[in-house]
Amino acid sequence: MAPESSPMEDEDLQKEGELNNPFIIRVIAEADLERVISIDAKSHGHVRRPYFEEKFAVCLRDPGINTSLAAESDGSAIGFLLGQLFFGEFGIPVTRAVLHTLGVHPDFAHRRVAHRLLMQYRKNMEALRVEAIHTLVDWHRLELIGFFRSIGFRLSHELDLVWDTARHPFQAGHSHAEVTAATEADLDAVAEIDRETMQASRGRYFSGKFSAAASRPGNNHFLVAWLDGEPAGFLVGSIFQGEFGIEEMRGVIDSFAVREKFRHQGVASALLESLLDWLREAGAARIETLCRWNDWELLRYFEYVGFRPSSRIGLMWRFQ
Repeated sequence: MAPESSPMEDEDLQKEGELNNPFIIRVIAEADLERVISIDAKSHGHVRRPYFEEKFAVCLRDPGINTSLAAESDGSAIGFLLGQLFFGEFGIPVTRAVLHTLGVHPDFAHRRVAHRLLMQYRKNMEALRVEAIHTLVDWHRLELIGFFRSIGFRLSHELDLVWDTARHPFQAGHSHAEVTAATEADLDAVAEIDRETMQASRGRYFSGKFSAAASRPGNNHFLVAWLDGEPAGFLVGSIFQGEFGIEEMRGVIDSFAVREKFRHQGVASALLESLLDWLREAGAARIETLCRWNDWELLRYFEYVGFRPSSRIGLMWRFQ
């Protein structure tokens, strides 16, 4: 994810560019797909059609929550911003907008296209009462970090973790837990387990995740673990490929919890083992997640499994 323009532009050049090449910012539309793919290919050097087809399918599935934007000049897209609303992923109890990908056509470099896309995105999210905007940037992309810093982004309170399962094979513990795909009837029990650990109600989040797993099972996975006939834990996962400029297919753990009375009985291992089986079939050998910096118990468990800090920095704009 990288804007083609630098935030440190000459103001006269910016104004002249906007006058000579006027453009508008609008909600992205299905007709923009081919143009967005073309713009992105000019930056990456190759076509990423599957990624953008997937993202367009998600953002256009319900036009009421389509948060992605396009910059248009002379009837054609010259830049784009792909975003998505999150309602509790990674145990972060705030409604967030996540910025996945940002691109500008080279002919419109130094025209503040990226800047205006982000400013409009921020206005739109504030109107939706979103509490924060989040993105990830590789630590060596100093110009991109500087760009986000210049418009108000700051370090987030979450650590980006990555697990290379080939380098750190999973050592599953013995467990009698049975793992099944979540059903709609399981959602109340899942929400109750979550409340026990999060001290917050996220029923809407789990309903959304169940719908995603039902409608797009190739990209979303929702598991429930059972022990002694009771729901003992759950895991919500997905597959990313292309988000934040990362080409490699990888699994993402969105939410993960075990009921307190069933901890240290192999429930977490059973859930992870089932997730790993699904990811292997899909061809993903790496798993990522975000974890609050002070969630010591979960951090210790992730370290034990094989997660390590990634090279990416979490950045966040908060509206309060």
